[in-house]
Amino acid sequence: TLKVVGIYKASQSSAGMGPQQTDPANVIYTAYTLANQIKGQTGKVDSATFTLSDPTKKNSFVKAAKKIINTKKFTVTADDSTYQSLKQSMQKMASFANKIVWLVAIAGTVILALIIILMVRERRYEMGVLLSLGEKRVKIVGQLLVEMFMLLIVSLALAGIGGRFAGQALSKQVMRSVTTETTTSSQTNNMQPGGNGGPGGAQAPSGQTGGNRPSGQMQQPGQSAKKAVKASDLDLKISAVTLMQLGAFGFTIIAFAVLLASLNILRLEPRKILIG
Repeated sequence: TLKVVGIYKASQSSAGMGPQQTDPANVIYTAYTLANQIKGQTGKVDSATFTLSDPTKKNSFVKAAKKIINTKKFTVTADDSTYQSLKQSMQKMASFANKIVWLVAIAGTVILALIIILMVRERRYEMGVLLSLGEKRVKIVGQLLVEMFMLLIVSLALAGIGGRFAGQALSKQVMRSVTTETTTSSQTNNMQPGGNGGPGGAQAPSGQTGGNRPSGQMQQPGQSAKKAVKASDLDLKISAVTLMQLGAFGFTIIAFAVLLASLNILRLEPRKILIG
């Protein structure tokens, strides 16, 4: 007597492509003791899949597993295809993000420089009056830089606050896309003969019952991979160093634009500036 606690709907179907038992919709998730009860045995499994928290430890896991299981009945294999698939997807997204950052940086530099140049030229009359009153050109340029620097500080504060929320939302969307792609690839591999969804596993030869169950968690192939992928998430952090780098880059643009616009005006005499 069993109690059904949930019925799921498979997103993929292999009907018509092979035996019906390979269809994900026909898979029952239950305790391994039920299979033993049906077979009339206890403490045995045909195969076991283990999920490792660190894929780099798969080799040490295989060595440890071979010491505690019957290697005549079981073969121990390690498969990090899910991790590699997730890694490749993240590398593609990182490359795409870097290209977007460079594109935005170049476009932003041009736009910001043009805005500052136009703003400085609109204050042409003000600079002519200051020069006629005996103000030094260096102080006038310094005043413009100080004003732009104050605006830069406010902009960095807004970027640090708003960028975290916007970046977190974007990172979640990216992670969902990567997770969907990796899970679909994992399901496809698991439906093929010999597919294994976890980074480590112990398998018995076909048609042969294994020995005592190794200590660990028993999972269906592919289930551990999907759990590992879903557990992955991006924790976006904007450090002070990043803001300082952004501020230095912005101040460089500001200084270049202010000097370019002001020197073209300040090289003239006050009388010509006011007349112009």
